[in-house]
This record gives sequence, C-alpha cells and structure tokens, in this order.
Amino acid sequence: MSDVRFDDVLKRTWEALSSCEPLMQSCDAITIIRDLQGRITVYLECTNRSSLGDTLLETVREILMSRLDVYFSGDLWVSDPRDDVFASLEDVIHSERIPLQWALRHEDHEASGGSQPEFYVLERRVAKEYWNERVDSESTLPWPVCDVDARKRPAVVTFYSFKGGLGRTTSLAGVSLVLARLGFHVAMIDLDLEAPGLATLFFKDTGSQTGVVDYLIEKPLHQDDYTVRENVLTVADPVLVAGGNPIRLLPAGSVNQNYLEKLARLDFQHQTSTQIQQTLKRLLIEISDTYRSLDFIFLDSRAGFHDLGGLAVTRMSHAVVMLGNHSRQTWAGLTSVIDTLSGHGVREPVPVVLVHAMAPGPTHPNASVEQRLFRETAYDVFQKHYYADQGDISVPNENDPDAPFHPVVIPWHEILRGDIHLSHVSDDERRRTEALVRVLTGEPYDDLARRLALLFGRDFPAGGGGKDHVG
Repeated sequence: MSDVRFDDVLKRTWEALSSCEPLMQSCDAITIIRDLQGRITVYLECTNRSSLGDTLLETVREILMSRLDVYFSGDLWVSDPRDDVFASLEDVIHSERIPLQWALRHEDHEASGGSQPEFYVLERRVAKEYWNERVDSESTLPWPVCDVDARKRPAVVTFYSFKGGLGRTTSLAGVSLVLARLGFHVAMIDLDLEAPGLATLFFKDTGSQTGVVDYLIEKPLHQDDYTVRENVLTVADPVLVAGGNPIRLLPAGSVNQNYLEKLARLDFQHQTSTQIQQTLKRLLIEISDTYRSLDFIFLDSRAGFHDLGGLAVTRMSHAVVMLGNHSRQTWAGLTSVIDTLSGHGVREPVPVVLVHAMAPGPTHPNASVEQRLFRETAYDVFQKHYYADQGDISVPNENDPDAPFHPVVIPWHEILRGDIHLSHVSDDERRRTEALVRVLTGEPYDDLARRLALLFGRDFPAGGGGKDHVG
C-alpha cells in the first residue's frame, strides 16, 4: 500500500532528483510539472543533451517511481532544440513555471564544489461549472430512489441556497441534530469546498483532518487502498445528540496551502469531469457501505451556480432543501434552479423542500406580509417552472402544507449571529451550547426534519426532537 500523498509529492520529487548526482551534473534546469491529479512529469534541460543517456534516464525513472509511486506519470521530457514540437512546449513551460523557492540551492552540494540545476515548478489547475446539461438523473444517482424507499440505502439530500448568508449550513446542522436525537442515522458531508465550515460548527480544532478534497484527489490514484473511513469525524456529544445516535461528519479537509493546490485540480465540468462525478458517487456509496444503518446523507452545497453545487443538486441528490429569502436576487436564481430540477419531461422532477430562511421573526411588524409574499411567489414560480412540463402531474393545492412550494419558515435568531460553535469545555461554553441546541432543535428545524422524513416514508414521532431532549 502506497503511503505517498499529494502534500508530500513536490518535496519527494526534489529529493529524488537531487539524490542522482549524474543528473545534477548534467542539467541546467529541471521543471517539475504537477498535473490535474497531482501526478508528476519532469522536464529536463541541459546544454549537452548527449550527457543524458538512456541508462541515466532509466535510472531517474526508477528513482522517481520508487519515491512517488502512483504520483509519477512515468514521463521524463528532455529538451531538444532540433525538435520544433519540444521548442513550442519549452516556450509554454518557460512562460508558466515559477522557481521552486525552497529547493533553489543545496548548501552541502555547493560546499563540496558541485553545482545544481535551477529547479522550477509548473502547476496545472482548472475548475468549471455544471448546471446546463439536462440528463436523466436516475442514471447518475449513487443508487436508485427505489432503494431509498425500500430502506436499503439512505436518502441523499443537498442543502442549497442561491445566495450566501441564509443559514444553509446551520439549517443542515439543526436538522441533523433533530433526526439523530430521534434515533435516525445521519451523515453530513461538507461540499462547500471554497468556504468550508461544517466541521468548525462541531469541533474547535480538527487539526490536519482530511476530507472531501483529499478523497477526490487520492481515491482515483490509490483506489481501494484509500478509504473514506479515515476522513470521517463522529459527533457524539450527549449535549448535542442526547440519547440518540452519533452523527458522521465528512469535512471538506484541512484548509492550508496544500488544500488550495488540491482544490485547484478539481474540474467538475471538463476534462476530468467524468472522473470527479464518478469519484463523488463512489464516495457516497462507500459511506453508505461503511455505515450501513444510515437513513440520510446531507450534502452542504456551495451557494450560487457553482460547479460542485450543480453536480450535487442535479446529479447526486434524491431531494433538495432549497433556502431563500424574499428578494429579487434570490428569486432570480432560485427560479432557474427550480426550472432545472423540474426535469422538463426528460426525467421525474427532483423533490424539493423550500425554506423561507432568515425570515422576520413573529414580533417583526412585516413578518406576516413577507411570509405571505414569499409563499405566493413560490407558488407562482413552481407552477410555471416546476410543473409546466410534467404532463399528468397536477399542481398541488396552494395550501397543501407538504407541497414543495409551501415553505418551512425559519426566522432569524439573535443567538445564531456571528461565530457559532457547538463544542464546549468550560461551564459557560456548555451553557451556550445548550442554548444553541435548544434553538437548532426547535420548531422550524423540527418541521424541516419532519418534511424530509415523511418525504422518504420514514416515521416521524409526535413531539419531534426538540428542546425537551437536551441532555
């Protein structure tokens, strides 16, 4: 089993190349090229090309393979001014590479009278989007809806908002707490890779915890030698789950410089899009297989028309929790997403639970007016964009409390403003955590949990998982 990881590859490559004295004496410059998957190709430049014989190049390949394993592409490119193709390639490499600062000169080597080539690195990065193509989502789901209905597999539900700042992650956390306290088995996955935060709600310090980004990078290379279990955290604090079940949490990853390099290699639309989609699907299947009793897997999606959000919402989800407020900007975006989820006759519409998020509280003078306007707009948008191409599917009554356009209202709450964390050490922190849990398992989140449970035929007990269950 290989122990090489993305974070180690550049240093391992430099060390491997530097260990080969004949190579160091022959080259003027060495460029380490790291591709979209993190694999290494090496470009060698030397004044006297004949000094790089086949035997030396084969030795270098063997050294790199032994040090990098799956992260070595197998390619060594040698500059050749007589070759027009390589001349063009060299121009591109020279224009895009940067010096490998921490490997510029090896003091011990220079002290012995030797010299080293200049080292450079060229990073290949790309990221795209995913929202336009219309496909039969049943064929792209990690498992069919019938398996969810038969309770063979969990329901995958994406929490999505077109605009940020609407409490999407907080809502996901609250619903997870409600369901866990009631005996449901829940997993949470942070797919907000550009602004991760789900793990920090529950843990003060996740250290060097790996997560989704690491899985998407490492799994295609290591295959069965890399498992999701090593990335999963467990939320089992009695203050949070009371007498219920622990919650499994897969964070985005540890946010550091290497995190950004890994993130920059994830293309959700072009070139490696099929691989990313299949790897994410494999991740969901592996979580379901590892934690076999799961009822729900909740995905925390990036806001807006983001690549991974589109992949999660349109390809991976058995249902979508859609959060919005009553503003023109929100409805402009949500209308487009609702239109996409309708299926346009290509497939069945993706089930939706709508949330009127950050709604004015009951004491606000405009609360009832805004809630009415939100409901009316939602009904109109769903009627025109969700049901229009559904043939025999009729639009439910506008007062049907379980219809997708009938929103769960989650009012703005003072205690949820600012830095929210559910971890505690001191007595004061415990009291604050208990107060937060009372809000996050209160009526709005309880109602949202009930809607999701009933959507997939799960029994939801009277009384829900609210504040009376706080440990």
